Amino acid sequence: FRAVDVPKGNAQREVGDFLLWVGNVIAIVSHKSREPTAAARDSELRRRLWLDKNIAEAYEQIKGVARNLKAALPDAIVLESDRAVQVPWNPTAVDGYVGVVIADTPEPAEDYGPPVMNDGVPAVAMLARDWDMLNELLPSTMSMIKYVARRQHLVPRCPLGSELDVLALIIEAEQTGQPIAIPETGLPKDHFTQVRIGHPDWFLGGHSDDRFAFVVDAMIEGAADADPDLSDSADPLMYMRIVEFLDRIPLLNRVSIGKAVVDSCQRVGRDGGRESCRIAVPHGMLVFVTDDQDRGSRAQWLRGLTVARHSQVLDA
Repeated sequence: FRAVDVPKGNAQREVGDFLLWVGNVIAIVSHKSREPTAAARDSELRRRLWLDKNIAEAYEQIKGVARNLKAALPDAIVLESDRAVQVPWNPTAVDGYVGVVIADTPEPAEDYGPPVMNDGVPAVAMLARDWDMLNELLPSTMSMIKYVARRQHLVPRCPLGSELDVLALIIEAEQTGQPIAIPETGLPKDHFTQVRIGHPDWFLGGHSDDRFAFVVDAMIEGAADADPDLSDSADPLMYMRIVEFLDRIPLLNRVSIGKAVVDSCQRVGRDGGRESCRIAVPHGMLVFVTDDQDRGSRAQWLRGLTVARHSQVLDA
């Protein structure tokens, strides 16, 4: 969700640089950037002073955003997604907040550990390049939010620039069932590379079939298509529930769903006709329909099918 302004006295205050919101948890993201030419001229001491100052300021902003969101009256704020879907804010819909400080600056030449940030809102700081990589490696927005929370809890402080190595450390612990153990000499800077080489299946993209997971991403993008001819729901909270449902689908289920969807589309594209299938996921059921009719006819038929399938689930 994009930044929005909220009233504060006679002034306006911006809510975050952007927000990640899925289900009942929000990640508040604050972005701090250093002009590259100026950063290149800085001494190591000046780089550290810049990081100290800007990470501290960003964390105070994150805590301020959380306070504003918690104190806001229902519907007093309207959040807008990157897909221009407007969702009225209701603080009772969210149970937890986490924060991320993104530092768009070169990695310090010497290890620099940002302070532990857990004063009301658990938060972590990372380089912009690491944030971009995490978004490629983690399969969903919810998995990103969960990672931030787990990282702050399990590894509250680590050198700036080592985020991918910490990710590998946490994934390694989850996959093996062993507690996290950082060597006394520190985490090797190539730990991520070594773990990914040894266990490519632990990471998105490690298997050739992982590309099918992006079908679910396309479904999430399409959920913002509020064409009144195709949908009779103008409720933005319905949009949020659809996005949450799709976003919570685990990676392995995303791959199998994507393959089923592509296979169905290829069959109907080749042979014509119509197909519908029910796909079970850990938190519910997804009904996918493929046919060769125009979108209007397909939407009308789908509305009737959805009611029928919903009745089947209630009776089961």
